[in-house]
Amino acid sequence: MSNLSYQVILIIENEQETISTELDLLNETMSGKDWILQAVLNGSEDNSVVELAKFAQGRNSGKNVHIWEHDHHEDVGELKEKVVKEIIHRSGRYPIVVFWNDLSENSYDSLRNVG
Repeated sequence: MSNLSYQVILIIENEQETISTELDLLNETMSGKDWILQAVLNGSEDNSVVELAKFAQGRNSGKNVHIWEHDHHEDVGELKEKVVKEIIHRSGRYPIVVFWNDLSENSYDSLRNVG
């Protein structure tokens, strides 16, 4: 396992149909790393939170998945800033923050090889 620890922030807005695939890819990419998921619901009105709960139950411990619910933000950059401010002071042993939504397909291999 890498000696680096990560907080992966995933901004979610009505992604019930696709979130399971995204979470599986995230889990595969972060395999062997010490990480937690900070899932941020951006005003989601579907059952994205249900899919997140299923994912949390499938991990060793649901404590590794944190779900934040926010009112809808048109400006996702503003939401990211707000979320980082809320999360960063709680970083503790997870000081490295990665926005999963910002990664391109080519970035997955790079993230797998970090640490």
